[in-house]
Amino acid sequence: MKKKNFKITDPSLVSALRAPKKESAPDEIPKQTFIEFPPSSSSQRVYDFGPFYGKGYDDVVIKCQSTIVELLARSLNSNQTDLSVVTVIGYCNAGLTKLFKFCEIWVAATSQNELKIADLDRTFILAYMQHLASNLSYTAQRSYYLKTKSVLTAIKHIDLKVSFPKKPYPNINKKYKGETAYTPGERRRLAQALSAEIHRIKSETGPLSSTELGMCLLWISTCTGLNAQPLFELRVDALQPHPFHPHKRLLVTYKRRGKNTQISSLRGSSTVESAHEMAPRVDSVFRMIEQRNLELRIKSDYPESLFIFRQSTRADPKPARIKSDVVQYAGKLLAEKYVLEDDKGQRLVVNISKLRKTFSNRVFELSGHDPIVAAALAGHSVKVSDDHYLAPPVDAEKDHAFMGEVRNRELLSRSVERTSVASCQDSRNGHRAPKNGKICLEVFGCFKCQSFVVTGDDLHKLFSFYNHVASLRSELGAKRWNREYSYILRIIDRDIAPKFDAAKIQGAKELAASKPHLLWRSPIKKTDLIEIEEVQ
Repeated sequence: MKKKNFKITDPSLVSALRAPKKESAPDEIPKQTFIEFPPSSSSQRVYDFGPFYGKGYDDVVIKCQSTIVELLARSLNSNQTDLSVVTVIGYCNAGLTKLFKFCEIWVAATSQNELKIADLDRTFILAYMQHLASNLSYTAQRSYYLKTKSVLTAIKHIDLKVSFPKKPYPNINKKYKGETAYTPGERRRLAQALSAEIHRIKSETGPLSSTELGMCLLWISTCTGLNAQPLFELRVDALQPHPFHPHKRLLVTYKRRGKNTQISSLRGSSTVESAHEMAPRVDSVFRMIEQRNLELRIKSDYPESLFIFRQSTRADPKPARIKSDVVQYAGKLLAEKYVLEDDKGQRLVVNISKLRKTFSNRVFELSGHDPIVAAALAGHSVKVSDDHYLAPPVDAEKDHAFMGEVRNRELLSRSVERTSVASCQDSRNGHRAPKNGKICLEVFGCFKCQSFVVTGDDLHKLFSFYNHVASLRSELGAKRWNREYSYILRIIDRDIAPKFDAAKIQGAKELAASKPHLLWRSPIKKTDLIEIEEVQ
């Protein structure tokens, strides 16, 4: 069988790619119905419009094909900063495939001779939405709808925006569930399996295979909570020295279309998404990949990319960048090899989405359920964290009971460790400490800890923290703040303050109001108080 030529050879399409500002939309079926995509994190390279021609809606397919060509050109001309290739692929696979199949149904149902692009009015769109609702979840409906809308509203010389209703999928955030985080038991079993794989890989020599790279990528995801795209596109220069701590490193990642930056001053780039302090174990994995796949990177078209592997296909032996299907396969293989099960006894699903959500929720726990700290470390807004990532604390109000005993005079003669809130009897092996040699990082968890200590020297810092907690009310809303944070103020007012001289308490309050302690001077807590947890 003659091999199909997927190259874009039609002059009109080539011209559109090179000059997206085309003055007129094509009215004829192009000679080349294939659209070829450049390499990306998706394994798909071609989308074929051919099967949809000749079914009574050619004008719709023609306009959509030319628009996809222009959107692809826009993506490439902006170096994917404005629009990613993966997004354009999604427009085709999800949005247009669904739309074209519905067009076929519409033509048959209405007995139209030819469905034109101008016929896609409000009635058509509402019927299309009803079609999506027949076999898709609420969130999937919205996803297909938005991808379709993105293409149709980009078609030139016709305004289809008026055809689309405003807020067609209300309360989507309340209905959207997405991936769930791993439970503590699932997280522990997964971390142990990944750790074993990483140790095995590090004990070997030679270039890493695609599956081994996938395991390394999952490990880095476990430790950093990074999004899939920045992970896939990690550069060999992503690991950089920490500007203030010589023994630490920063993993700098880039997000093409992020509106906010976490450390924009690090490299003076508006594209910097995040910088995560790397534990040595992540540093060593990064360096291992860099060294062992050096030769492959040099031979590839992406010498600056970290995750490069040798393809096994004879058709394209050139080293390639890692893709999502490679990581999916690595996750599946890991679960099978180590017989990983979820808490219900089913085979554990291992993917980046669940790892990212688990990381965000773990940081949420370590911060004492502080959404501001959790959002800062995860690289998104408080609202995004709250809507899509952070799980509410279980039995929060019950757990907020003061478990510790406030000690002052009897403990003043004993050695205590200063914390960001007050003091601690033992920050490494105390009640809520990790007991693995590391210092406890549960800032807000102090008020649930039996090792919590408050001395007279702590009062300025304690009431500065008090004012910080009070300021969160406007950030989070009264309902949530009352549920998750008000207990702290009650404990300080009811259980701690009465243990000290009233004049001393008043002095500490006045000082905290006029000159807050350095740690709590800003309404947003310093993120360097929380480090990435090492999963044991």
